[in-house]
Amino acid sequence: FKKDTESRQKVALQQEAMAKVTAAEEASKKASESVEGLSANKDGSQEQAEALMGKLAAVIEEAEQKLNEARQFLEETKRDRKVPLDSKEMSDLTSKLVATQVDLAKSKSQVEAYEQTIVASILIKEIAQMLSDLEKETEQVIEEAAPLVEDGGMTFVVASMIRMITEALSEYCGREGIPRQNIFRQMSPETPEGGKVLEAEFVAYLEKVPEICGRPDLAFSAEQRAA
Repeated sequence: FKKDTESRQKVALQQEAMAKVTAAEEASKKASESVEGLSANKDGSQEQAEALMGKLAAVIEEAEQKLNEARQFLEETKRDRKVPLDSKEMSDLTSKLVATQVDLAKSKSQVEAYEQTIVASILIKEIAQMLSDLEKETEQVIEEAAPLVEDGGMTFVVASMIRMITEALSEYCGREGIPRQNIFRQMSPETPEGGKVLEAEFVAYLEKVPEICGRPDLAFSAEQRAA
């Protein structure tokens, strides 16, 4: 009876060991077949690549789990001297696991290479987009800065001068309680209201602005005043 019991236990262990090794082999084969489809998706979108990588990661993880379960079962069976398995059969199962592990390592290597390719492709696209955006921004800056360099930047200088003089005269009128219309009378006393101030009169008045407003910083050169 004892021998019959040991025989049945041995058969059960053999069957379970074979089942676990077979499960590991099938999982590794599934991973290998999944990896073979990587080349077909080389030109796919980033979303497609990410989805495929997620599926492959799950398949490889399952294969590794099956492989570890089979390896652990064989190791525990070796240590169990009560119901030892046939040494040749144990050797055959171990060899199958080693071959399965090698195949799975190849699949993982291919997946890693594919992942690096996808990452490089994404980086190249992002860099190209960044360069394109930078080029557009540069063109915009050049366009906006044109007044600073055209005609020696005189257009920008004149605009700045006008703003400074206008602000100074506005402050002067407010401080002295003088209507702004009087400024034009000071420029050209002989010009009727609504008339046009002569250029020479305007330039001459600008020369007096620093003293009138108490602003030495408004003492522009004759060339600047004529601009």
